[in-house]
Parts: sequence; C-alpha cells; structure tokens
Amino acid sequence: MIKGFDFYKNKFGLRTSSEIHLGLGRIEGFLESIGNPQYDLKAVHIAGTNGKGSTLQFLKMILAEAGYSVGTFTSPYIKDVTDQISTVDGPIGGEGLEIAIQELLLSAKKEEISQLTDFELLTVLAIVYFSWSNKQDIVLFEAGMGGLTDSTNVLQSLISIITNISLEHTAFLGDTVGKIALQKAGIIKKDRPSVIGVRGMEALAAIKGYANQQQSAIHIVDEDFFILAEEGNSFTVKTSAAQYRRLVAGLKGGHQTDNAALAVMAAEVLKNHYGFGIEVSHIRNGLKKTHWPGRYEIFSKNPTIILDGAHNPDAVSSLADTLRTDFPGRKVKFLFGALRDKEAGEMIGLLEPLAEEIAFADFEFPRAAKAAVLADLCHHEDKSVAADLVETLPYIIERLTADDIFVITGSLYFIAEVKQLLAQINMLRPS
Repeated sequence: MIKGFDFYKNKFGLRTSSEIHLGLGRIEGFLESIGNPQYDLKAVHIAGTNGKGSTLQFLKMILAEAGYSVGTFTSPYIKDVTDQISTVDGPIGGEGLEIAIQELLLSAKKEEISQLTDFELLTVLAIVYFSWSNKQDIVLFEAGMGGLTDSTNVLQSLISIITNISLEHTAFLGDTVGKIALQKAGIIKKDRPSVIGVRGMEALAAIKGYANQQQSAIHIVDEDFFILAEEGNSFTVKTSAAQYRRLVAGLKGGHQTDNAALAVMAAEVLKNHYGFGIEVSHIRNGLKKTHWPGRYEIFSKNPTIILDGAHNPDAVSSLADTLRTDFPGRKVKFLFGALRDKEAGEMIGLLEPLAEEIAFADFEFPRAAKAAVLADLCHHEDKSVAADLVETLPYIIERLTADDIFVITGSLYFIAEVKQLLAQINMLRPS
C-alpha cells in the first residue's frame, strides 16, 4: 500500500497541518532552535514550472558517475512518501524516515514540531537526514511551490537552477508570468551562481533583474550556453568553456534535452567554481543512465503502455509532441486523472487530436477532480468514465492488443495510484 506522510506522523504522535502556508518564518525559527543543520549542507536548489525533477535526476546521475554521494529531496512521491528523500542507492525507505524523525525528536519537542506544515516538516526531515543521519557530499533540493517563500529556500545553495516558467498556482504565486518568475527567482542567493532555462521575455526579464540584485553570476540558455541538435537523438551543449558533444538523454522527449542541458551547465559550474571533479565522461554517462519513474516511463512494450505525469498544459504539450515523434500517424488510448486546481480542459484538449479513445478516472487524493467532471470537459466522440479504477484498469489492459498504444497520464498522484494497482496485478516490471 502507498504510505502517506500521515502514516509516519501517527506512528510518532506528530501533528502538523496539511494546508499550504507559504513563508519561511516558521521553518527558519524551528531550524534555528535545533542548530541550523541546513548550513552544513552543500546544496543545489532547483525551481521552475516543469522539468525540476528531471533536471535534478540528470545532475544526480552526473555527480554519481563522478563518484560523489548525492542526496535528493523531490515532490511529489510516486510509490511512498519516503520516495521524496533519496540517495544514489534509492529512497531512504520507512526505516530511514523513522531514523530522521527519531533524530529530530532528540532536539525538538512535539509541540514545536506541530507549528510546521506537512511540507515544512518533510523539508526539515530531509535536512536532518542528510546533515545528521546520512551525510552526503552534495544534496539536490527541488522547490515545492514557487521558490522565494517555499520552505526549501532555507538552503544556502551553491547553485540555483530555474527551469521553464508558465502560469501555475496563480492563487499563491501571482497572476502573471512575471510575478511567478520573481517567486522562482527568489531561490537565487547573493554572490552565488545560477543556471537559467527560461526563454520567455517577461519571465527572463524578472529573473535577470533579481539575479543582478543578488550579484549572481547567471548562466542563461541561448545566451550563455547553447543546445545544438545532432544526428539521431544526440545533442551538443556548448558553453563559453567547452563543448559537450554526442550527449544522449536517458529520459525521452525533446523537452528533456533542455533539462539535460541545464544539468550539464550546472555540472560545469560545480567543476569550475567549486572544484568538483567532474569530467566529460561523467556527464555523458550520467545523462544516458538517468531514469525517473512516472516521466514518460515505458512500462510495457507489448502492448505499449506508457506512464507520464503530465500535470499541466505545458507538460501535456510535451507529451503529445513526444508521442507524435515516437508513433507518427498513430492513435493513442488515454487514461487521464487530474487535480481540481489544474487547467484540465486545456490539457484534455491537447490530448484529443491524438486520441483513439479517452477514459477518465477517479483516484484517492483530496484535490482530485472527479472523473465525470473531467469527462464533461472532453469533446472526443469516444470518451468514458472509469470511476472505479481498481476494476477498470485491469479491464482496459486485458482489452489491449499488441498494436495498441496506451498512455496513462495526468497528475503524478494519479500515476502513483496507478502504479500501485499495476503492482497488484503483477505488471510492475517493464517488459
């Protein structure tokens, strides 16, 4: 079964809020009370709308190839909440999370912990685990929402990375791309370098202005480093210091080339600015070996089953482009589940031209959109509501032929539930 954070909180009698409350006051005060363990970490901090997790994974594998121990903090989880805190060896697991909680309880009282939100406590536990329980050479943290007021922004990062930016979480981050970009730019630290994968003029202007205020040495895609296509699926990243040729990203999709290039630029900054021993071979091998569950994950090849956590319009657009490239002229069977606060109508509209049929499913998450509501947003002639996912998923799979392309997409929380069900019907291993 999927173990959410409540399972571990209840085991130790911890009470925190599951509501979203942005701001650093609570977590900064708490960390100060336990000795500011975040200052002991050598960290890279990553924010953006899409591509944060993929960029993090590319950089993680580059560093691992170079022989470094690497800790990561990501969100959301796919299988278990402990997925969010990982090392090169994999998620820390229940035992690792419980060790971190026990360590924390030696330095803080339960009533002090209760002032935090769930995400703040998870951030603290990641910091405690990598500072006290299982020290790593470097840690990579993905921002949860925004950046400036996200709890992960307590880090004094060596490098800040910002991936692409589009409208998201407007109720929290602002109603324009420029305002959202300023929130993302808030992870840039004074006198510390930053790597930027943003191309939109409004967002880029906001980030440049903030970076200048922070006196950050900024490295911007298409200005300071460039991505050059090569024959086949390989590419070159050209910087002012080097050219990295014949690179191949282990994650599929044209957008993953951008994410891989950000990781390459960050690796070069770590080498040239901080003395990390990273060679071209480490970059090439690390990119090629990168895998990230739930991101265009080829789950089966006969029939073709793909899992992709395309959770907003930009991500769905990238998924559609990749499907057109991989399966030109083919129609796709989709199973889709999304959150209420996402632009589901726009996402569905991007899938419809590729669809042979589209099924919509309910799943267990507080902000999940009802399948019937999603179906009402769809104009495809062959649409259906698969309200009971436990019964419907095996039925859909049994009907697939060897020639079918079946793509399960939408919220990563939806993908997490689907993967749990696939495991139960003995389909967890890709063929």
